[in-house]
Amino acid sequence: MVIIGIDPGSIRCGYAVIRLDRRDRLTYLDAGEITAPQTWPLAARLSEIGAGINDVLDDAIRAQRPREPFAAGIEAGYAAPGPSALVLGAARGVAMYLIADRLACKVLEYQPSTVKKSVAGSGRAPKEQVAEMARRILKMRTTPGSDCGDALGVAICRARDG
Repeated sequence: MVIIGIDPGSIRCGYAVIRLDRRDRLTYLDAGEITAPQTWPLAARLSEIGAGINDVLDDAIRAQRPREPFAAGIEAGYAAPGPSALVLGAARGVAMYLIADRLACKVLEYQPSTVKKSVAGSGRAPKEQVAEMARRILKMRTTPGSDCGDALGVAICRARDG
């Protein structure tokens, strides 16, 4: 199974692509951050993030083995006063739509505390600890940055969720 993990954002969007094999072993395939200039209008930033996600999905489809299903997870939004939660919701919507449409799979949502507990053993683990544990679980050479580490954490959480 190829698993996509997304840490959504309208300026920086972390993504991760991992594989869960039949023996429940996880393998790192790809991860990184898609960025859009903060000075751009929201619609332009969402378009840039969407184009980047499409590129990631193209690569994931090419990496897919015959009859291998896709699964996806995304960090859940939050409720807060002001526009930041609405902007994050727009970025989440773009990512969820593209994944569901292109890969024809459900996109499960995970609270940050659920991801942290699944990967680092504590729902209050700092981002750096989640990134380091993701590195260890996936046998990566270097520790990923925070948005990338969060996306890897989401993908690992999704893999462990079945």
